[in-house]
Amino acid sequence: MKVAVAPGQATVAPSQHLPRPVDPWKQEGPDPSLVYRPDVDPETVKDKSSFRNYTSGLLLDRVFATYKLMHTHQTVDFVRKKHAQFGNFSYKKMTILEAVDMLDQLIDESDPDVEFPNSFHAYQTAEGIRRAHPDKDWFHLVGLLHDLGKVLALAGEPQWAVVGDTFPVGCCPQASVVFCDSTFQDNPDLRDPRYSTELGMYQPHCGLENVLMSWGHDEYMYQMMKFNKFSLPPEAVTTSSCAVRRTWPCCPGCRSSTSLTSTPSALTCLTWTSCGPTTRGSLTSTALES
Repeated sequence: MKVAVAPGQATVAPSQHLPRPVDPWKQEGPDPSLVYRPDVDPETVKDKSSFRNYTSGLLLDRVFATYKLMHTHQTVDFVRKKHAQFGNFSYKKMTILEAVDMLDQLIDESDPDVEFPNSFHAYQTAEGIRRAHPDKDWFHLVGLLHDLGKVLALAGEPQWAVVGDTFPVGCCPQASVVFCDSTFQDNPDLRDPRYSTELGMYQPHCGLENVLMSWGHDEYMYQMMKFNKFSLPPEAVTTSSCAVRRTWPCCPGCRSSTSLTSTPSALTCLTWTSCGPTTRGSLTSTALES
């Protein structure tokens, strides 16, 4: 097909003479995204019980090293500095899909299940939630958005300050924290009497909203959604924050609060944790709980 040109200009057939953009993830043959969808051949899917294995696996050394750095350097002081550094959200202005496309460049070094770009996981999660909850369109969107805070790793932040499961700072780490027994030895807060007890700087039943979480993509995305006044239900904003918190079991100040599990936001978080991890892996599980 020819393109219209002004008099005196050459006529060019783009498909014949101009170089075509190169997509590093494009493959010849069938649509490669089929491999990463939650509804792949059930004979080849990864069993749900094998996800989040932190005791063995080909990626274990990389995952452990990331958590070791995270659990050494994530302190109350560090988290507060990061809130001040990124709290004005002046890094860059972009659309949601531009941010998703940026994650083509990121492989999460804390994830024991996947070794492909995080953008694939964004679509995986959204599709998994759509299948499990077809009536909640806002929930599908949150699935797509939930890891967009990882763009921080493409802005120069180390992965230990961006990826992985978050946890409360300002108190002794709980047994439910990943690698709890082997990665916190060098964290200076555990030598500070204000932060080294079970409750640390918190009061019993203080509530999850009053807990200072380690800094990372979830907390950044949560704060960014509030800052930009996202037009989503309140539980959508809460869900984005609890995506990797695994909600309250790791928080002694709020885990025994009787009102916590009765709120819509808390129930949505419970649903989220049942959907999110099961949509991981190069071949993903279809067993989604409702």
